Amino acid sequence: MDLGAQQQRIPPHASELHATNPVVSPGTTSADSTAVKICRQSARSLVKEEEKDSFWVVVPEEAQEERWISLSVLDKFILPIYIPVYLIYDAISADCFDSFVDKVRHSLAKVLVPYYPWAGRLKKNPETQSWDLHCDNGGAEFRVVHVDEELRKTVFCRPCLQLRLLAPRLNAVPREDAPPVAALSVQVTRFRCGAVALGCSFHHQCGDAHAVSMFMQAWSQLTRGETLSQDPIHDRSAFVAATTGASVSSASTGSNPSAAPPAAIVGTKSCPSTPAPASDSGESSVEDDFGESCMEGLVYDKEALRELKAMAPPGTTSFEAVTAFVVRNVMKLDDSDAMAKFVLMVDFRACFDAATFAGNLALPKAVIMPRADFVDGPLANSVSPVHEAVKGADEAYFRAFVAYAGRGPPSKERAMAVSSCARMGLYDVEFGYGGPCFAGINPPVPRLVPQFLLFLPNASKGDGFVVYLQLDKALMNKLLQDPEFSSIGAKYEPLSMTIDNDEEEERVTTSSPQHSRI
Repeated sequence: MDLGAQQQRIPPHASELHATNPVVSPGTTSADSTAVKICRQSARSLVKEEEKDSFWVVVPEEAQEERWISLSVLDKFILPIYIPVYLIYDAISADCFDSFVDKVRHSLAKVLVPYYPWAGRLKKNPETQSWDLHCDNGGAEFRVVHVDEELRKTVFCRPCLQLRLLAPRLNAVPREDAPPVAALSVQVTRFRCGAVALGCSFHHQCGDAHAVSMFMQAWSQLTRGETLSQDPIHDRSAFVAATTGASVSSASTGSNPSAAPPAAIVGTKSCPSTPAPASDSGESSVEDDFGESCMEGLVYDKEALRELKAMAPPGTTSFEAVTAFVVRNVMKLDDSDAMAKFVLMVDFRACFDAATFAGNLALPKAVIMPRADFVDGPLANSVSPVHEAVKGADEAYFRAFVAYAGRGPPSKERAMAVSSCARMGLYDVEFGYGGPCFAGINPPVPRLVPQFLLFLPNASKGDGFVVYLQLDKALMNKLLQDPEFSSIGAKYEPLSMTIDNDEEEERVTTSSPQHSRI
């Protein structure tokens, strides 16, 4: 089938519905302003007549049978948001840029054949009257943006809230008075210095971080001319079979197991399970999204991990040790609640031997206990409840959670969320031009989840973790100045960047980030 006939430009009127118009808050830095400017430029260019050819709807190379995928209770339990993934490449010259765009766009059409749900739309199923995923070969949106700024002059060289602006900002909440919601949208951004960012927005109700990782790996494999290393599973029915008589008493760990249901957190004090129409849409402003929050990158290398695990009970994993250490120090400084409350997002694929499942199979496991019991005493006191929570994430808990999730909306109680994407292999997503020099995923915007701890792979591959910590600015400042917290780990420093000037172009080169003690 002719791919050219299958790729369509985004109609201007449809694009306009997705355009954003963020505003700059009075306290925004010049780098933040540049980030907002980029977002605005992206939005405006969607409707410029002369730039229409820079935007396509990429459909599967081979048309797939039209079908509906009924979202499971696990899919619907998740807030309707997009997962913003970004990869920054520094070795793509101006001569190669058009070739890069063509390659990734054509291979996107190929990967949408086995991963056809990502070419679908979230819309109301006329038979069931529920919001489901319509696999109609609708395609993934694909746009190219040129930015007349150097990468080193933006905030895009380090973990920060504004990184999500590299991925398309779309309305994520299905509404009857709006077009169907795309499962996937892609944006390629080229900076004046030659750096290129590939940003993707994956709708979270269609798949979790593991599913996104599978897609990205498959996409890059096909771009390089390789065959897929694994075939995805899309059938959700095997994991959400009806359960009866399931107990939810194992919902939380700590001294009061019955204090909360299995999902003590999925939002904020005012975040409902089905948000109002504009809750995560492109209509919101950047200042609404970020507010008084900020994000810092923290590096825990092998030396830091050894130091933390030496203070923890035998058998403690690196994830458990870092989680306990960071959350403990945050809660020492945040005395707004007498209870320590946080939630670990745990991937249950191992319970079902379902490594290739391409939907949502990561569930929240809550830790709820008196704050004093968690923060006082040695670090081992904080590690033990984290370890027990992970250990208790078994098939029995999964079945109990499915029964609980099917009975009603999630709790609106505020708590920190902890998730790990450290095994995603983002630095292995290579389209034939070298791997990314910087890659990551941003947590949900602070207005939805104010406190978030996200584990990501280190750029040096295998050398510990980079963790993104999202907090209120005042609390973050106190944390970074705390002696106990700053004694272990390092603050992520921006990439060391130089500009090569010649008559043809300015090209950015990068070296590994240098990390300083907190």
